[in-house]
Amino acid sequence: MIVLCGKTASGKTTVLNELEKLGYDRVVTMTTRPMRPGEIEGKTYYYRSEEEFKNLMYYGFFAETTSYKVANGETWWYGTPKEKLYGDGAIILNPDGLKALRDKYDMLVFYLDVPEHELLKRLEKRGDKKDEARRRLAADEEDFKDIRDYCDWIIADYWSSPAYIAADIKKEYEVWCDRKKTE
Repeated sequence: MIVLCGKTASGKTTVLNELEKLGYDRVVTMTTRPMRPGEIEGKTYYYRSEEEFKNLMYYGFFAETTSYKVANGETWWYGTPKEKLYGDGAIILNPDGLKALRDKYDMLVFYLDVPEHELLKRLEKRGDKKDEARRRLAADEEDFKDIRDYCDWIIADYWSSPAYIAADIKKEYEVWCDRKKTE
């Protein structure tokens, strides 16, 4: 499995879209956060109420879950359904999810490393509210402090096209899969 990890607005979803064009299945996770304009149920996320999400959590539906307190005081939950983690595919995981799943599943992890000034520019362009953007970037500083210890590749060429980055990921993933077959 290909895992993409990166701070908010690092381009994870855009690169995941490009990986889909290259034939990789998108592993769709679940969240309680509100749907953003342009997002699609069952493609971007599975959107559920907090009550529904916690019920699934209680019954062991998820391989991992995490939550975030957002600027307005709400808590948004995210989770990866266990059934989605088998076979070739590509998924976005946050640091907690990556740490929880790293040793349990076969995965090649790519960290999209983008400087903060570029992240702020992208968040502004996306229309995020300034207080929420600042909160997320501040939280990311703590959440991502040791992330490099869990990643196989660091991708720092944020100026390249997402299609180019996805093609590089595909190439490295194929080499990794070939190597795994001979082990």
